Amino acid sequence: VAKQIQPHKAARQLKTRINTLENRLTRLQRKLSDVVSSLSNPALYQTSNGPDSNQENLQGLLREQMELNAEIEVVESEWLELATELESNV
Repeated sequence: VAKQIQPHKAARQLKTRINTLENRLTRLQRKLSDVVSSLSNPALYQTSNGPDSNQENLQGLLREQMELNAEIEVVESEWLELATELESNV
């Protein structure tokens, strides 16, 4: 028989999880801001040859931007779900 979590303990766990998600979201948004800043550098779009070409850097930054946007969307969705659950428990 599973123990039921007491309402105040459940609320505390939700708040902890929400706080963790908010911190993660802040880190992800900071990383995304850095990537966007790098993408705004005009030198990145100049053609060059070699193993460390701007094209490879550009592709890497665009890939990272897509991944960060996707991860932010997942974290925001989870945050919203938990925040809604917390509100309904209060």
